[in-house]
Amino acid sequence: MSINISELIWTVICFFVLLVVLKKLLFDPLVSFMAARDARIQDGLNAGRTAQQQLDAAARARSEAQRKQAAAADALLAEAKSAAVCATKRPPRPPPWTRNCPSSSRH
Repeated sequence: MSINISELIWTVICFFVLLVVLKKLLFDPLVSFMAARDARIQDGLNAGRTAQQQLDAAARARSEAQRKQAAAADALLAEAKSAAVCATKRPPRPPPWTRNCPSSSRH
């Protein structure tokens, strides 16, 4: 059993040719595909973070608006209650359509 030098040289040459062909046809496109995929994933994650921040800001604004509306409603309710209390203490007012009419009791 002896080593055939010419066969060994051709095997090494074929190996390096195969390596160059695989690099050009497989490894480079695969690396560029993975880089593009990674960029799309990062863009999606950034868009998701931005959307979450906008959602949080909108939730805070909605909460603040609800607090303001609740305070306004409480103030309006308190005003209505105080007006109701004042209305029960005063004598009843004549209907508006009789205010400018001549009184029938004068005749």
